[in-house]
Amino acid sequence: MPNFESLIYQTNHYQGVIIDADSLPADPAVFADVLPRALHAWRLADLRSVWVEFPIEKAHLVGVAAKSGFEFHTTMPDSLTMIYKLDPDVSLPHGPTHQIAAAGLVVNDQNELLVIVERTHAKTRPNYFKLPGGLVDPGEKISEAAEREVFEETGIRAKFEKLTTFRHWIDYRPNKSDIYFICRCRPLTSEITPQASEIDRALWMPLDEYLNHPDVSVFNKMIVELGLKDGGLTSGWFEGYDVDQTTRELFFSP
Repeated sequence: MPNFESLIYQTNHYQGVIIDADSLPADPAVFADVLPRALHAWRLADLRSVWVEFPIEKAHLVGVAAKSGFEFHTTMPDSLTMIYKLDPDVSLPHGPTHQIAAAGLVVNDQNELLVIVERTHAKTRPNYFKLPGGLVDPGEKISEAAEREVFEETGIRAKFEKLTTFRHWIDYRPNKSDIYFICRCRPLTSEITPQASEIDRALWMPLDEYLNHPDVSVFNKMIVELGLKDGGLTSGWFEGYDVDQTTRELFFSP
């Protein structure tokens, strides 16, 4: 990789500079000296942007970058990524604006639906029955998340069958929207063991009872009714699509 004095970097096909975090100096004064000159050199080379990820042990350098015109982009528990526009007209992607969640719609052979009541609702809404589900972990497939959340919250092993619907909630949290995927899953076990830390109750409830329960929200009734219909998107693959299947997930009509 090329370097500018102490800063080692690489360029991507968008003419962006990506600074190697390991090459960042420990001394803020050294960084404050080299960074403006590096930005000037990269601008003269017709490069368009600069990306740098500060590991938490070098967080003391963030202020230097901010004073040079860098903007915050992405935060993680142990790092902060900042960006700089060498070309003021360059279009750069925003940081993550959505969170992804998945729920499992699980119905057994007795026509009973697997439902939970979360501890957060136990006192104020003790009969607020909903599907087990939660956030998709980084690097996790939606289908895998649905299976995992069902098991973690209820102790039921289930197998993903199809994606039935999803809901997009804009501005669910400050500056972040939520996409909630409903996944039809086939139960592989039947004995329920509620997750002690998060779940107040988990049970198999007759479908008719759930769909007519006065304390179940219209939205939760609707997504179950839709999930019971024919159709939906199955998880699969296209012949000839020769890429790493562990890092991609495709859904399409069967």
